[in-house]
Amino acid sequence: MKKMILTLAIAISTLGAFAGEEVISSKVLDAFKTEFKTAKDVEWTAGDNYYKATFNYNDKYVFAYYSYEGELLGLARNISSDDLPLNLQMNLKKEFADYWISDLFEMAKKEDTSYYITLETADTRIIFAYAIGSPVRIRPIAPGTRCLSAICGSKVVVRRSKAVANMS
Repeated sequence: MKKMILTLAIAISTLGAFAGEEVISSKVLDAFKTEFKTAKDVEWTAGDNYYKATFNYNDKYVFAYYSYEGELLGLARNISSDDLPLNLQMNLKKEFADYWISDLFEMAKKEDTSYYITLETADTRIIFAYAIGSPVRIRPIAPGTRCLSAICGSKVVVRRSKAVANMS
């Protein structure tokens, strides 16, 4: 009887451990394994129309976004300000000397690479998007604009600046 209760308890706890796991399609898993053979610590989540893999790749945490069909939609990773293009670094230091960078990440897609930069002072928060190769090099993200939850906040203040005009 004790063995039966112990077995039942182990079975219930094991089922509970797997209840929260995402079911990822084999197309997506195959595409991921082909692209990121050496990835470690992979965790999956599902969005409305995409899968997101969070993993360690070459000693950095990376986020990969896939369509349900297994197409790689884009990659994101947190970076330091030293990883920004030099002209953008110089422009930010010149135009926003009183601000600090509170969040910074790189988003890479097939056709382009963008940087999302959150600048702050004690009472102001500005979020910029900088896209390499686009006619407008740096643009503020307007409040209410739909964007990644990682970069949009409820207290976003948009300020047009000379940086916007100078970078185009």
